[in-house]
Amino acid sequence: MEALLSEDGTAVLMVSLGTVPTRKGSKAKPHVALVDADYTLFEFSARSQSYGYLACHVGMKARALIEKRTGDFNDGFYYSVALVF
Repeated sequence: MEALLSEDGTAVLMVSLGTVPTRKGSKAKPHVALVDADYTLFEFSARSQSYGYLACHVGMKARALIEKRTGDFNDGFYYSVALVF
């Protein structure tokens, strides 16, 4: 992921939304994946607040703005992802 980010910690990419298959016999919902070419950038499980929205857009392409941000208490970093369909 780090290789895709510019010096200011951002990247704008065209991504597609797909699913990650579950194990055979599993009752779990498949994860939704943001994929750039053949590389999975992020996965979202059904527990994610965004899952329902993302699951409705599986199979579509979107422009993604990805930002690396620092937490409020300097306790590490996280990625912020904004999608435009």
